[in-house]
Amino acid sequence: MKSRMNVKTPICKYCKKPGHYKYQCYKAMWDSGMRPKTVSKRVSAIKKPKLYNISSSKKYTRPTLIKHLDEVFSKYIRLKYSLQDGSCVCYTCGKRYSWKIMDNAHWIKRGYFGTRWEEDNCRVCCRNCNRTLNGNYEVYTPKIKRELGPEKVARLEQLNKDYTKISNVELERLIALYKVKVNMLLNKKN
Repeated sequence: MKSRMNVKTPICKYCKKPGHYKYQCYKAMWDSGMRPKTVSKRVSAIKKPKLYNISSSKKYTRPTLIKHLDEVFSKYIRLKYSLQDGSCVCYTCGKRYSWKIMDNAHWIKRGYFGTRWEEDNCRVCCRNCNRTLNGNYEVYTPKIKRELGPEKVARLEQLNKDYTKISNVELERLIALYKVKVNMLLNKKN
């Protein structure tokens, strides 16, 4: 049986205090914008999305462009609806979290490319409402219909039925546009 005197006490690399590791440090979790209950055991396991340099001469495949546009558009929507302190209020349940851990929720599902990157179709929701409750449509639908009005709802439903394919050049243009908008919002918040 080992004595407790021989056991080395771990020291956190984040807060420099003994007794726990970095992935157990509540200070690291709060500073990263996550609430301790919603974070997995390891903070270091959180991956940052890879951002692609679209302006380079390398040609990207269509799925890569779509994925990158989704990332930039989601960041834009979350920043657009964030408050001055960097938090967002969930559109369906009213809970308040950092914009970094909120989701971009679509009223008309993302699978329809006619409305996938339409700003009127998207609002900010918490991960519980968007993922666990599958969009929480019992609250989302009447609220967004009341907010948009019948004309915009009819326009979104018409765009939903539009099956025209968006070209790669148009995807690159949208990525550049939303990158500029994200930078403007980030500069305004700081």
